[in-house]
Amino acid sequence: KQLSEQDIAYFRSVLSDNGLVTGNEDELFPFNTDWMNKYRGKSQLLLKPKTTQEVSQLLKYCNDNRLAVVPQGGNTGLVGGSVPVFDEIIISTQGMNKIRSFDAVSGALVCDAGCVLQSLDEYLAERGFIMPLDLGAKGRYCILFVFGRELPRNFDFLMPALVTPHYKLQYRWERCYECWWFAAASIWIIARHCLRFGGGYDLKQLFIGSEGTIGIVTGVSILTPRRSKAVNIAFLGLKSFDDVQNAFKQSRSELSEILSGDPSTYLCNALHIISPNERYLMCPLYHIAFEFWDRESFQLVKRHLVQGVKDPLQSDYPFYVLVETSGSNKDHDDEVRITHCIVHQKLNTYLENLMSNKIVQDGVVAQDETQIKSLWSIREGIPEAAGKTGAVYKYDISIPVPVLYQAVEAMRDQLSRTGIYTNAPDSPIIDVVGYGHIGDGNLHLNIVARKYDSEILKHIEPFVFEWTGKGCLWIMMGSCMRMSRRMMARRMA
Repeated sequence: KQLSEQDIAYFRSVLSDNGLVTGNEDELFPFNTDWMNKYRGKSQLLLKPKTTQEVSQLLKYCNDNRLAVVPQGGNTGLVGGSVPVFDEIIISTQGMNKIRSFDAVSGALVCDAGCVLQSLDEYLAERGFIMPLDLGAKGRYCILFVFGRELPRNFDFLMPALVTPHYKLQYRWERCYECWWFAAASIWIIARHCLRFGGGYDLKQLFIGSEGTIGIVTGVSILTPRRSKAVNIAFLGLKSFDDVQNAFKQSRSELSEILSGDPSTYLCNALHIISPNERYLMCPLYHIAFEFWDRESFQLVKRHLVQGVKDPLQSDYPFYVLVETSGSNKDHDDEVRITHCIVHQKLNTYLENLMSNKIVQDGVVAQDETQIKSLWSIREGIPEAAGKTGAVYKYDISIPVPVLYQAVEAMRDQLSRTGIYTNAPDSPIIDVVGYGHIGDGNLHLNIVARKYDSEILKHIEPFVFEWTGKGCLWIMMGSCMRMSRRMMARRMA
């Protein structure tokens, strides 16, 4: 059905004065266009509800009158999943940004789906808690995006490293969904705010990864861990990807007490080793990051970040690793200092052992909070630097760790053979870089080109899909338009 003035009049009656945008191309443009400027819809109507009740009224009317809609959160996806395919009505959750409640006893945070990840983390920091995941672009990621896409993929978290946990604890950091379910044509509150759910099918699992296809998540209850006060970082330079793996292997034995991860670290992996009805996830005491990237990634950062980045090491190396560890969170200042000293000492010993065994060529340990932020800015700056270099084809790959970096090498060989990746100054492909998380076998494969070109894409795809074989591959930030046919073909294979 075509949108009519009668439809718009109804929407105006439901929303506040600034809750509806129509006819203003400039204001509609950022909502019609994805983050990478690759996909563009033609919607003439943007609706910005502020409450679940408003969402319910809008969707019920659209359902009854057969009006197509597309849900949109922070519009940070890279695969066109949050922008219209044609002229669908955009329903944005950006106006739904209220924190409804926080229980400091259990750590349960209840908030609207439009809340931004960074804002939530700042709110929790004032209360001694932390969001159970970290993302490089947390200033734009909203909860609708995080719980609609990130959780099921178990990728892109900046702190996933699998190590041996110390004990079990009943834990889920996403506890409850409030949503408008298309099939039921009504508001559903799934699992309430209870930690344990024993009421049959856990229906909220249907919405994890659904990307707005079966309903719109309007609110979430999140179980948040205490914020550690004793955190430190080591920055390492290595000669090979084998050394990266050995450094990770050694960290699991030498840093076992402090390289353990908060519950979000294990959510990705624990779900694969317990029965579907079991709610006891492996939950250690501390959180950890073990990030790696190649020399080419670091060169992009040093060349293209506006703020500039100082190399903490004396020489260039083929690979780099950032290890973050933390001790338990203590309220007493003396205990915090003791814990921090233990963490710092263990990290220094770990680094010395790696260097004596020739696994690491050079490395530094951060001395204060300023250095910690500076070292993290290198890893977090890679996607931004790649975007400033050229047009980026992004792929998120999950394959066994021993062959993880071979995906980058295979792509470089593939593009070199076709003649579009050379040392010439006018080479269509500028660079192929890889970075990611060792703990969950996750690689970000970025192909940086001078411009988006269908001829270039022919050489990248289907090669990248065929190479990954029985592993897992997502175009970054969801599946959506670009991956739907590929996903079906892989599942039928």
